[in-house]
Amino acid sequence: MCMLQLTGITWVLFGCFLGSALALSTLSISARQPHVSGTPNSSVLLSTSYSTLPHTDWLQLKWESLTPKTDLIKCTIRTMELENVYINTYPVGGREGRMEIVPDNGSLIIHRLKMSDMGSYQVTIRDSSASASAIISVTVQDIDAPVDEEGEANVSSHCFCLNISNIDLPASISIVLGSHLLSIFITVFIVFGQLKKKKCWSS
Repeated sequence: MCMLQLTGITWVLFGCFLGSALALSTLSISARQPHVSGTPNSSVLLSTSYSTLPHTDWLQLKWESLTPKTDLIKCTIRTMELENVYINTYPVGGREGRMEIVPDNGSLIIHRLKMSDMGSYQVTIRDSSASASAIISVTVQDIDAPVDEEGEANVSSHCFCLNISNIDLPASISIVLGSHLLSIFITVFIVFGQLKKKKCWSS
């Protein structure tokens, strides 16, 4: 008990006890990573942790998008008698049914990530007397579709063409020799035909 006497009037203050109680009543939340990134259609975790001192019977966690400012999901935690804990999440599945909140630490999970999910997100924790918040930014990386080299190879194989560089050496030699032999055979056939004609004329 603290005593304060002013102008003959005694005031009894309980400031010492009140100050001690307020010093012990703290509420905080922090982001484990200020920035996270993901790819379309994947899941990303916005990881946080919070502490309440002393223990509170009522606690609310709320996530919202800041770009533009939109409420995403809320989680209310109530501790009743006999340490029964009731957790209520609204809306179920969060905005668009793609979000869930982890009551134990306040983290947010975004499923089926979209390019429009890129931006800043804020989580706010509050009890009956105080509140605290943290911000995490999200980047969605658009990855171009890989080139289907096998598909291109299948298309080119239907072309009526020949790429010597893709053929082994024995096959290349056979093709070259075959083409030369064919030319020689045609030439001999033409010459033989001309000689036969001349022989017929001379007779």
